[in-house]
Amino acid sequence: MAKELKARIHDLEKVKKNLQKLCASFQGKINSTDIYYNQPEGKVLRLTETIKGNKLISLKAQGEGFVIEKAEEIKGPNAKKKELKNKFGINCILERTISTYSYDNEKVSIHEIKDVGNFLILESENPKPEKICKLLDEKNPEFIKVSFDKLKK
Repeated sequence: MAKELKARIHDLEKVKKNLQKLCASFQGKINSTDIYYNQPEGKVLRLTETIKGNKLISLKAQGEGFVIEKAEEIKGPNAKKKELKNKFGINCILERTISTYSYDNEKVSIHEIKDVGNFLILESENPKPEKICKLLDEKNPEFIKVSFDKLKK
């Protein structure tokens, strides 16, 4: 089961240069719209829409980060959006650009989220805080232990 560990990026250009210096392999860039639905504390349910397709993703807080419980492809998202809105209600909608890299057999992504900020996510079976420090080139990064919808200004 994949886990996520995320931290705020204070200097986006510095982090991008550091990823190049570390020879992280750029995998691509995509824009997304994420609809976050109301959930109990420690749970996240979002529908992510991109040009490549739509996914319903559920996560739960665990330790310093999140565990991805489920990520399923959604064909024709309008019916699913209506169903989820009626069942849970919409918490917020976020627009973001995601740049994905591969580094040391782990997935690293930079999330530039409108009206929220920039974040680095390390996704693997066992992401380590020390690796986040190395990727950000910071000794004491600001780890984010809540979902992005909780950070919206």
